This record gives sequence, structure tokens and C-alpha cells, in this order.
Amino acid sequence: TDVGTLMNGIESDITFDIKESETKPIHSFKLHRCILWCRSEYFRGLISHGWSDRVDGPDGPRYVIEDISIAAFQALIEYIYLDDLVQWKQSWIGELLVVAHRFHLPRLTEMCEHKITQFLELDGVIDIFQAANLYDAHQLRAFCFYKMSDVDWFPKISALDVMKDLSEAERVDVEKRYLEAVGIHIDKQILLK
Repeated sequence: TDVGTLMNGIESDITFDIKESETKPIHSFKLHRCILWCRSEYFRGLISHGWSDRVDGPDGPRYVIEDISIAAFQALIEYIYLDDLVQWKQSWIGELLVVAHRFHLPRLTEMCEHKITQFLELDGVIDIFQAANLYDAHQLRAFCFYKMSDVDWFPKISALDVMKDLSEAERVDVEKRYLEAVGIHIDKQILLK
């Protein structure tokens, strides 16, 4: 049978209870240690060494995770089981990038970086750039840098208050790249005439 059918909890031997907040109900994921162990260093360490808050029950060990949304954990598990995601949602993709970094899944991190570039908007580019710095999302950081220094984007971004959130060196680099881009843009226009 297809590995994806196992995500329904068939023959599961480990449970994760996801607690988004005090006001939302806990959502349980019945999973398989062997798949988690093979696909993630994080889960390999967890399964091999355990957590202090592990509870052993009749269905195997049970863990509670409080700092992740149900949607992001569901996407994480889908990736671990299928090596892909069927559907991407803008509402949780940023959180999934953080989760992919936390759970040591570099390919998922790269997939998130690529998808985020498709949703990137001018008013969020600096925040995304800073998140990319925090979570070692190098491709995303480079793309944000490129967009911030873009001939069309830079004049609008430089007028925003969030520009001050960049370090002095980052602001100088963005402006320098913008000036280079403007020079290239002007050169192309001259050549086309």
C-alpha cells in the first residue's frame, strides 16, 4: 500500500498531541516511529532518547507539543510521509519554514523558501528577509535582497518605516545593489534606442 495511507494512524505506535492554545482542543496525530526516525534527525533523537514529558500508554509513547499550529504540524507530517506537500497555504507557510528549520529538514526548508517567494509582497519583504536570516533560509534571503533592491521596489521600500529594521550594512548593501540595477536598467534603455 501507499505510505500516505499510514497517515491515517493505521498500525501507529507513537502519538503527538498538538496543543495550539489553552482555548483550542488538543489534536492527536497517531504516527509511526520507524518513518519519523528515518526521515528526521529531530525525531530520531526524540525517539532514541525521549522527552522528559513523555507519557507511555497502551498505544505507545505520547508527546505533547505546544508551540506549533495543527496546520503546520499536519504539513510537516505530510512532508515526512510523502516527501512532498499536496497543498500549500499562505496562512501557515511562514510557520512551516520555522518548523522545518527546527526539525532539521533542509529540503523542506528549501521548498518553503521557494513557495514564500511566490507569495512575497512589497510590504512584507523586510520581515521575510529578517526571518530568512534567523532560520538559515539562504535562497529566500537572496531573493528578498534582490526584490528590495529592485528598480521598481526600492523607491517604495525606502519610504517605509520598516527600512530602519535593517542593519546599517544591510541598508547600504541594498542601496548599492539598487544603484547598480538602475545603472543596468538605464544602459538597457540606451541600447534599445
